[in-house]
Amino acid sequence: MLRFEFGNVLADFARGEVTRHGVKVNLASKEIQLLRFLIDHRGQLVSREQLLRSIWSQQPYITPHTVHSCPQPRHILTVRGEGYRFER
Repeated sequence: MLRFEFGNVLADFARGEVTRHGVKVNLASKEIQLLRFLIDHRGQLVSREQLLRSIWSQQPYITPHTVHSCPQPRHILTVRGEGYRFER
């Protein structure tokens, strides 16, 4: 999937851009990769370990705290003690 829209957000993975209300959101490359992984697995529970292996597998010195939850999330939900889930 190259483009995905949810709420007022458009993720254009072909261009490596995310916009909200039509305004570009500055995200790091890893943040875009993380968003795409969660969208590709939407509705599924994804563990922190899965994210670390899939997104940060080539980087040494990664700790479990590399992935953090966001305050008051709307689409990326934290399942305490289990992982994360993307909900449209």
